[in-house]
Amino acid sequence: MNEVGGEYMLLNTSESKVSLNKVFRLSSSAAWLWEQLVDKDFTETEVVTLICSEYEVAEDVAKRDVNHLLDVWKNNGIIS
Repeated sequence: MNEVGGEYMLLNTSESKVSLNKVFRLSSSAAWLWEQLVDKDFTETEVVTLICSEYEVAEDVAKRDVNHLLDVWKNNGIIS
């Protein structure tokens, strides 16, 4: 993850060539979460627990948001 001009960016580097078409902008909370998870194995439940411990959010809302974010990251090759 890189911070450029106050914006958090991820590049999908899973392919042999880096494509600037695959740059993902992250919110500050998604960037925080990325920093907590990068290079670690984790479960969805662990991610929900992280979110709930850092932010004032109901568990069901955190679970829905985490599920969506992880799906986006998986579908775009950011995580496997």
